[in-house]
Amino acid sequence: MARGINRLSARKVSTISDPGKYADGGGLNLQVSGSGSKSWISRFMLNGRARERGPYHTITFAGAGEAATECRRQLVQASGSEFY
Repeated sequence: MARGINRLSARKVSTISDPGKYADGGGLNLQVSGSGSKSWISRFMLNGRARERGPYHTITFAGAGEAATECRRQLVQASGSEFY
């Protein structure tokens, strides 16, 4: 079964308060700290290693999705192949 993208909704993001990482799909994660602050992290593979870009504290829900899409686009252009 394929993993979905855009698994989180704006409403869901606003109601999450438990600390942890919540996957939206496509390498985008919502990170909630112990104090309740939220930030976005884009996770990807590069040269066989897991990497993260972020955290992004000031990006909106829609902006985080756009940033993750742009990150994936840049990685495909740089490597010339698919990644996840």
